[in-house]
Amino acid sequence: MRLLPALALAAIMAAPSAAQEAANIPANAAAGDIIAALAGLIAGEEPCDLAYDQDAVAAYIKFAIAPNSSLFPSRFNGEVKRARADSDGMTESQRTAYCTQIDRMARELQFIE
Repeated sequence: MRLLPALALAAIMAAPSAAQEAANIPANAAAGDIIAALAGLIAGEEPCDLAYDQDAVAAYIKFAIAPNSSLFPSRFNGEVKRARADSDGMTESQRTAYCTQIDRMARELQFIE
């Protein structure tokens, strides 16, 4: 599985591991960037009429978020709320563009088939 660079593994700051290289993940990605990108993807599930595989979402979080990340719960929820607010009031063309990319990202991460 190849992951989007924006959804990189935050816990590893040294040289990329074999898993990181296989997933196309930068070794120096900031935890906040990972959280924001994941929140944007999760926020797109409902407005884009998608249904994510919950096991795949959980597996990605276990892979990408450090187990001791106290930042994740509150930052993630705030970012999801912000991203949902951004999707309200989109024009038809905005929603098409937005949902096309959300769908592509979700497929890349195997959240949907």
